[in-house]
Amino acid sequence: MQPWYGPEYIFSVMQRYNDMHNFREHIEYSLHGSVHLGMGGDMSTFWSTNDFAFWLHHANLDRLWDQWQSWGHGNTMDGRDRNGTALSLGSSLPHYGEPISTAMYVGSGRMCFQYAGGGTNKHILRTMSRVTQPLLSTAGEADAGLHALPEALRRKWFPLLESNVPAGSAPMNGTRSIQSVSRVSGKPLPYPGPLTDMWVAMHGFDRAIVSRIMAESRQFVDELNMAKYLSPY
Repeated sequence: MQPWYGPEYIFSVMQRYNDMHNFREHIEYSLHGSVHLGMGGDMSTFWSTNDFAFWLHHANLDRLWDQWQSWGHGNTMDGRDRNGTALSLGSSLPHYGEPISTAMYVGSGRMCFQYAGGGTNKHILRTMSRVTQPLLSTAGEADAGLHALPEALRRKWFPLLESNVPAGSAPMNGTRSIQSVSRVSGKPLPYPGPLTDMWVAMHGFDRAIVSRIMAESRQFVDELNMAKYLSPY
């Protein structure tokens, strides 16, 4: 199975894009398609809902969107629909006949559910544990490793990370400290698998935009690996 997009890259996307259009594109053309193609079978076709993994995958994408909203984007909706019409919170949801605003808030109205680790504390939400939800110790190692990156890389790829947390200090979620970005544990980031021409054509994507985002993700991997960042995931 081809590598998917690592939590570090998704964490970076969530920090770098404040508008819905760019956030959606970078998730759509990275993690979303990569998981579908990586699993194959029905997941790589228009009948992907036949596979139970579809629902797990899309629940996770919704969880990431909920976390991104909690970073101050709660009323963010822009872009255009498939007919080129500008979207807003008042635009109607296809097949539901309700405005988009009714589906913006988890735990409200028909959105009668919540995701573990949700909340509105921005300081807490800017940690890897809010993105990945595996073992907190693993997320803590990633937090510490990212804080130990050179300042120029942190500002470029993780602009919301607190710049005053020195390498070797306790990460924000309170797990054990890591002394430097180069650790004994972990491994270099792999290149994520590309979206295939078939997948791009099937969804009517713009190949130039897909290629640009793919090139960006490879640059991300190259620069973190050159800085000797080791991923605990």
